Amino acid sequence: MFLGDLQLDTISGGSFAMDGGGVYGVVPRVIWADKTPPDEQNRVSLTCNCVLVRNGDYTALIETGYGLHASTREREMCRMEEGEPLLRSLAAVGVAPESIDAVIFGHLHFDHVGGATTFDDNGKPRLTFPNATYIASRPEWEDAFCGEKALSAAYLPELLEPIRESGQFRTVEDGEEMLPGIFAQVTGGHTRGHMLVRLKSGGQEAAYCGDIFPTAVHLRPLWSLAYDTNMLDARRAKFEFLEDAIRRQWWVLFAHDVNRAAAKVERVDGKLELVDEQVRL
Repeated sequence: MFLGDLQLDTISGGSFAMDGGGVYGVVPRVIWADKTPPDEQNRVSLTCNCVLVRNGDYTALIETGYGLHASTREREMCRMEEGEPLLRSLAAVGVAPESIDAVIFGHLHFDHVGGATTFDDNGKPRLTFPNATYIASRPEWEDAFCGEKALSAAYLPELLEPIRESGQFRTVEDGEEMLPGIFAQVTGGHTRGHMLVRLKSGGQEAAYCGDIFPTAVHLRPLWSLAYDTNMLDARRAKFEFLEDAIRRQWWVLFAHDVNRAAAKVERVDGKLELVDEQVRL
């Protein structure tokens, strides 16, 4: 799709599956299963919808999927694809890893940052995008390297250390313009430093919503991930964002929805509905 001068392409970072209880938190299974039927192991299908942003002056990639780093057991448990789906998807639109100028992370969990590093011929981790600057919010970066035991399962050193060691990273503050037309909006909620990636060009706006709105089903303000570190902040961010998105007809870009990459939202008889204008996968 085109957003003013920005060309946006959905780039697959890989399909996977997670336990429905984790994906829908406190929502009872009898309710969410009607929206997204689980498999025999109670897993629901998800995908990593990364976004390639080009304007003729830069090529940026929003998030990178899960990459190669999971063990065989983890791949089987989460039904991950083999190989590197991110690179396959980029190749399908004619984009080489060396041409990526910036990689933007809404947050630094494994399914968002894993594809940022790969392995050389000797099995040593290296940057997948050698010429890119890697960008995350300042509080997200701080938490990823704070060493707090309670966060040890959330931020995996093997995924993040190669980026830090390269020196090719940059942290941003709330409201900062990361690249022309691309802005940071730090929401917190899912993680302390979680941010939306806001896109503005030609009088149009979109937002890559990460794990605040991972799927269209999560547009319901009280439907949140069990993995949110502060569910109340996540809900507040959802209410605030939705009011603006409805009033100003912003595109909502979904990080994990298997059926649609983007949609606009309206309120009908007090309920949130997706309008006919949608980008389906």
